[in-house]
Amino acid sequence: MASTAKGVTEGTLDWSAKKISELVKRFRDKEVAFIQDKKNIETVKQQRETEEYKLLLKYVGKERLLVLMGLALRSIEKNPDRVQDLRNKIHGKYGKKGVHVAELVQIGLVTELLTRLVKLFGAQVDIEKTLTSFLDQSEDLALFIKKEDSKRIDRISKLVMDRVDVNPVHMMILFGSGYAMDVVKAILKRIESDPREYLIQAQIEGLQLSAFVFAPELRERLSHWSDTLPKSKRETKRKRR
Repeated sequence: MASTAKGVTEGTLDWSAKKISELVKRFRDKEVAFIQDKKNIETVKQQRETEEYKLLLKYVGKERLLVLMGLALRSIEKNPDRVQDLRNKIHGKYGKKGVHVAELVQIGLVTELLTRLVKLFGAQVDIEKTLTSFLDQSEDLALFIKKEDSKRIDRISKLVMDRVDVNPVHMMILFGSGYAMDVVKAILKRIESDPREYLIQAQIEGLQLSAFVFAPELRERLSHWSDTLPKSKRETKRKRR
C-alpha cells in the first residue's frame, strides 16, 4: 500500500515537472509568435543558449526579449531581408525605442556597457538599476553619429555633456562607423578639453568606434584604466613639469 502511494506521488511529481516544462515552453513560444517568420523565430529562440544572453539576463529583466532579438539580429546580419523583417516586427511591437535597444545589443554596446558598469559598481542591484535606467532612456543616452554630423560637433559635444550632468545615470554612449569615426573623435576631443574633465573610454573594432562618456564624479570608482583615451597634450605637458 505504502509503495503504491509512493509510486502515485512520484508519478504525480514527475507529471507536474513535465507539465510545468511544457507550459514554460508554450509561454516562451507565445512570446515570440509575433515574429511570424519561422526561421527568425528559431533564431531568436536559439539565443537563449548563448553565454552572452545568460550574462545579460542577470541584469536586464524586462528587456530580455529585446536582448534576444538584438542577438538574433547580429546572427543574421548577412541576410538583409531577414534583418529587415525582424526589425519591422520589433518596431511593430515595441516601437522605435525597442528597435533602438535591439540595435544596441546587436552591435555589442549593451554587453560592453555592462562590463564597464561591473567595474564601476560592485553590487548587482546597482548594476541592474543603472543598466535598466540606461535602456529605458537609450534614445536620449546613446547616439549613433553620422558623417553629416561633422557640421554639428560643438552642438553635439555640449548636448552630451549636458545630458551626462543632468541624467541620474551620468553617462552617454556615442557610436560611429566608417567615416563617422572621425566625427566621433572630434566630438570626444571637445569634451575632453572641457574643464570638468569628463571620463572618456573608447573602443575601436574594425571600422566601428564606440565611446563611453562618464561624469567626472564616477572617475574614482573605476578599477582600471587600460582603455581610457589618451590624455590631451595640455594635460601631458602639465604632468611633465
